[in-house]
Amino acid sequence: MFKVARSTHVAGVSAALALSILVGCTSASPIPTTGPMDTSSTQSAQPAATNNADGELVIYTSRAESLFKPVLEEFKKAYPNMTVTLLTGQGGELAARILEERNNPKADVFINTDTLAMQSLAAEGVLAPHASKAVMALPEMYRAGDGQWAALTLRLRVIMYNSNLVKPEELPNSLLDLTDPKWKGQVGAANSTNDSLIANLVAMRHLLGEEKTGAFIKGLIANDTKFFGGHTDVRKAVGSGELKLGFVNHYYYHLSEAEGAPV
Repeated sequence: MFKVARSTHVAGVSAALALSILVGCTSASPIPTTGPMDTSSTQSAQPAATNNADGELVIYTSRAESLFKPVLEEFKKAYPNMTVTLLTGQGGELAARILEERNNPKADVFINTDTLAMQSLAAEGVLAPHASKAVMALPEMYRAGDGQWAALTLRLRVIMYNSNLVKPEELPNSLLDLTDPKWKGQVGAANSTNDSLIANLVAMRHLLGEEKTGAFIKGLIANDTKFFGGHTDVRKAVGSGELKLGFVNHYYYHLSEAEGAPV
């Protein structure tokens, strides 16, 4: 999660959900963090006592309202006098909106699906420090040093495969092996508009350097990788046997497995 601050002068593993608070919102106990689980799931908050804080809390989030609803329900139990206004949308669009509103902020909290937008917003000076005990208790790699943002959940990037078409001994040993000609036309991935893929490439660039990351991207294209609008299409293509391999967030594999797909 990331906290965004609202005020009159607002100057391999990736974090999946993050919170930021805008300056000037009513202080409240932070929503409990979750472990490295499916980002579509939530853990129930169990407040010790009801808080009498009142007012309006404006939340911008890139999570679907249906997935975020359980969090809001738990929050309302803890803070029954608070009114919550929710605005959902694409993470990049909401981040751009926060920048546009920097001189007259509307949002109190921004909950996004990866850390890149949060780090960019922090660099722009539109997030507020939030050094609560809950945030500071997180490992430093999963939060900003001053608590401007903090990760709530983690996700893994994995290669899922159709077990009817690929033997375990044939599997790639790393992402870089997806460019092997033997997989030509048999690999699926989300396209370059997908936040998870972008975050993955940024991490690779940081760890492997510009040259190797660039060669990987060119290799995927040369190998006729099939790019989809999202991971759901990737997992379904692998599950149906249209493709042998898919590059997805880990919980898409679990969704396919739960449906009985041979993955």
